Amino acid sequence: MRNRSGILVSSAIAAMVFASQPALGAFHLWDIVEVYSSADGSVQFIELSTGSNSQQFLQGHTITASSDGNVLTFTFPTNSPSPTSGRRLLIATPGFSGEVGAVTPDFVLDSAPFFDPAAGDIIINFGEGADVQTFSGMQLPDNGLDSLNRNGASLSLVAPNTPTNFAGDTGEVGDGIFSDGFED
Repeated sequence: MRNRSGILVSSAIAAMVFASQPALGAFHLWDIVEVYSSADGSVQFIELSTGSNSQQFLQGHTITASSDGNVLTFTFPTNSPSPTSGRRLLIATPGFSGEVGAVTPDFVLDSAPFFDPAAGDIIINFGEGADVQTFSGMQLPDNGLDSLNRNGASLSLVAPNTPTNFAGDTGEVGDGIFSDGFED
């Protein structure tokens, strides 16, 4: 009997300790919904979206880009604002902010290019596998205006770029010069 009461007391103490810990939401319900790159990779953005709340706990998590095996990593320095349901996160290269029509990104990558737009195999991995998108550089539009957008589970739809930040501000980047040198 004495042994059982010791177990019960230990269990009660453990339950109180765990109950006193803050209940953290998560970060894993963000999806990669849009990727843009200029032909030279100096202007790039990755846009994430979530339909769930409590996904603001990004600090310390990563987004990686592998270009034919060359991996670059960005670690989120802070959490996002909340609530997160129905919001977007805009992660962009330093050159993005200087673009006419660009909105303020939520996070700025450390360098450009973050991924090689000419690579045969590009893998963008958000949150250590929370969402992974694979595509080739040939799939990326090179006209300076369009981006690769999510269509179902993959990035496969080419459409005009619409970088949208957490505040809901939407812009459009690009110079309107196609890779053949002619304006649109």
